[in-house]
Amino acid sequence: MNDAELKRAREAYAYIPAKLTRAREGGDSDIRWEDLRLSPSVPPSNWYSDVTKRQSFSSLELDNFHSALLASDAPLELLHGLLSVVFWGYVSGTDGNIREARALKRTWWHLRGRANSSPQMPQEIIFHLKNARALLEKNQIGDALIEAMRIKFLGMAFGSKVLAFMNSKVAAVYDEVISLRLEEHSNGALSRLANGVKLTRKVDQANLYAEWCGWCLEKARALNAAGALWRDWNGADNAWRAVDAERAFYALGR
Repeated sequence: MNDAELKRAREAYAYIPAKLTRAREGGDSDIRWEDLRLSPSVPPSNWYSDVTKRQSFSSLELDNFHSALLASDAPLELLHGLLSVVFWGYVSGTDGNIREARALKRTWWHLRGRANSSPQMPQEIIFHLKNARALLEKNQIGDALIEAMRIKFLGMAFGSKVLAFMNSKVAAVYDEVISLRLEEHSNGALSRLANGVKLTRKVDQANLYAEWCGWCLEKARALNAAGALWRDWNGADNAWRAVDAERAFYALGR
């Protein structure tokens, strides 16, 4: 993977820029909890293939939307951030098709629970989100993942998604797709980081995740030192973060 390959791959990253936004006063909402009323914001199915539509979206703006919510101390803002990340993570299928109904159903798990499993109290969710954020600020990446996974229904994959939006500079996503990419990689230092989602002990997942984020961060630093920039969907050039190195790695295998 040279710099040019990573740049092309990052710019080819096309995960659907979906999110949950506050519903208008008196308007319909799909997700409701106390005073929180949320509705999906989902692009048209041809958002990426149509250049004029693609240029109206920005992956960085989507990151900033979620990170602002997850940086808040207001409980409903934090809960909004979590629910929107979960919605984003489930709305896209492996074929790139938009699955809004599936994403809403999985998002509701955090408020209603699912079959034979009651929901976690929102106060507990907020507590774990704040703790995970504080650990990220101290660069305790593995411990932050363990804390995120204390939120019910978040495994390693979705715990890492929450952390990646919390602090994109140092945290990255580690899900089944990344695990498969790592497993197939010819570089032994990377291939040994595969299969994290299959590990049974959270401490082992946390240690592997911290190594993965470390690789992504070092790659981002090297690209920035070389003066490389990646171009977003809207044409804006940006410096590299850990999450950008991960997204390039993700896109390389597609």
